[in-house]
Amino acid sequence: MPDSIRVLYVDDESDLLEIGKLFLEESGDFSVTPIVSPKAALDLLQKEQYDAIVSDYQMDELDGIRFLQAVRERFPIIPFILFTGKGREEVVIQALNNGADFYLQKGGDPDAQFAELAHKIRQAVRTKQAERSLTESRDYLERIYASVQGGILIVDGKTHEILDLNPAAEQMMGRSKDQIVGRVCHQFICPAEQGRCPITDLHQEADNAERILLTADGGKRDIIKYVVPFTFHGRECLLETFLDNTERKQATDNLKKAYEKLTVVEEELRQNYEALSKKEQALLEREKKLAETNTYLSNLISYAANPIVTWDVNSRITGFNKAFEKLTGFTESNVLGRDFDVLFPDESRKGSLDLMCRALFGEKWEGVEVPVKTIHGATRTVLWNSANIYADDGVTPVATIAMGTDITERKKAEMELLQSNTELHNAYEQIAQTEEELRQNYEQLSATEEELRSNYEALAVQEQTLRESEEKFRVLVESSLDGIVITDFSGILLFSNAAAGRIVEAADYPAFIGKKNILEFIAPAFRPAVLRDFSQVMEGHDAYLVTYQLITGLGRECWAEFIGRRRTFGKT
Repeated sequence: MPDSIRVLYVDDESDLLEIGKLFLEESGDFSVTPIVSPKAALDLLQKEQYDAIVSDYQMDELDGIRFLQAVRERFPIIPFILFTGKGREEVVIQALNNGADFYLQKGGDPDAQFAELAHKIRQAVRTKQAERSLTESRDYLERIYASVQGGILIVDGKTHEILDLNPAAEQMMGRSKDQIVGRVCHQFICPAEQGRCPITDLHQEADNAERILLTADGGKRDIIKYVVPFTFHGRECLLETFLDNTERKQATDNLKKAYEKLTVVEEELRQNYEALSKKEQALLEREKKLAETNTYLSNLISYAANPIVTWDVNSRITGFNKAFEKLTGFTESNVLGRDFDVLFPDESRKGSLDLMCRALFGEKWEGVEVPVKTIHGATRTVLWNSANIYADDGVTPVATIAMGTDITERKKAEMELLQSNTELHNAYEQIAQTEEELRQNYEQLSATEEELRSNYEALAVQEQTLRESEEKFRVLVESSLDGIVITDFSGILLFSNAAAGRIVEAADYPAFIGKKNILEFIAPAFRPAVLRDFSQVMEGHDAYLVTYQLITGLGRECWAEFIGRRRTFGKT
């Protein structure tokens, strides 16, 4: 019984132990180890692992309460059930005060009392497992929250008071958490837009735009901000994430200044050579329009979602987001669990692996350039920031998370722009020599301008494609033709999409969330199988196909195929 619940049953009456073992193991859900000595049981707990302990109260060697106290000193979380014929109130109080999960009195019909004992064991084990999973999930999310390099704020949706923020936000603002929490968000972000919040005032679904962040020293920092509303413990809140946009903003400003200088030069040339032919005059006009077009296109380039990837201490890939999948073309089935070097080009693999090892030993990546290889063999240049995730001791690294920005196209555009500026400078120096040389240089400049215009038009198309892809991912779940539901391990519905509502013929499916149990739609003959599969998924044995018979909301019978996966949803 590899998936059975392991029970240590302690009672100094061997006959009762054997009877209890027979009754519990009859269902196939339990593997019972009977033992007559409480002290021997304590020694056995040091060697073997059990899911629950059932103990008698009145034993000569060590009574049930003292045995419970000894267990709790060494094993504080293992479920403990006192199963005894003594029903005095003070025994019950002592048992519960010393950490017993349940108290059950012997007597009456054996079938009924052992069925109740089995129920209490299952309930105690499931409760402890749920508590352990919740603790692990909360710890994992807190580490991710603290390690993300972008700033994160949680804001009250009505008062706009800041409720929480991550370390990256503290660093960008130049203030401690105590100096920020409780203050209105407009004092730090969007200082000139109080009363025009895109979410609460303008009633937009989300905000993804350039904003200003006020720092502690009175400075202003350009940021890209993304805001979505959500509900936290019944409270309407806003989740605001933002990234430093200073360097990109500065690059854009420098580009504008460069084109302004170019416009001045063009004007001087136009004034000095009014006698040029109509073709030369038309070329000057095209140059002016090109400068205006380039300035307009540069303002249209916006922030795209950053790729994020994680790997363990053995350099195996443990996860990545859709932006990384979009960047490389790889899916989870291609690379998940494989060594990270599958994503490195041959010519830079050695240096990239060395950087990964140094990151695992505590060296953070801050704007580190690491090339990655796409599924088609192309190389993308990416700037990465990284942070380590540590074990409970806070010292041992267990994984590394990195967030990158694809700069391939930007570097290419910079090289082309540098080449174009060089050609323009050479052409300007040669204008003074002869009119014929000036005409040839302008013809060369016209070709260069056409190439620049084509490059920026291609960038605009890429940006539009990215925006359309993001919208498709957002509506993917809700528009899926497959039914998608999320439940806890007792079957209570936590989420359902429209397709699931149609399958069970329940038009008001949103009203079921948090109230209905999915077992109400399962044919009675298949409910034990569902519970068994829930137990399998809870233990981590998931992603296999099963078929159940359903009873719809209109009483109709139908068949459906299911694939279950264990996932964290909210705090569950």
